[in-house]
Amino acid sequence: MSDPVKHPAHYGRGRFGIECIAFARWLTFPAGNAFKYVWRHEDKGKPIEDLSKALQYLEWANDDDFLDLWPVGPVVSKQARFHLELLTRDFLLPNLPYHDMVYTALEDIINGEYSRAKHRIEERIFSIRSVEAGRSE
Repeated sequence: MSDPVKHPAHYGRGRFGIECIAFARWLTFPAGNAFKYVWRHEDKGKPIEDLSKALQYLEWANDDDFLDLWPVGPVVSKQARFHLELLTRDFLLPNLPYHDMVYTALEDIINGEYSRAKHRIEERIFSIRSVEAGRSE
């Protein structure tokens, strides 16, 4: 049974074998939220809405004024970078093929490559809409 406060089902271990918070807690607020929405976009029944929210958070993360507040980029400390590298190596890499949009978008967010992450997310939204359009015909 999931705990809706400490371990919500939509943040579950799922395809990566680990909870989203293990990564998102080491990122800045907007980068962490973008990460969270990409991570769970298939889990709550509104994938386009969640991916659109991720795009908005990436806009905020990419805002020049905001970046001045975080001179280390999307990761809040060197210790955080170390944890993210271990998590990426131990959980993301072994669980997905490199070409997977979700994995590469998550990796781009961790690395502060917001434009690349946005492009991948936009491709995923297009893909979902194409599948939905095919069903309605």
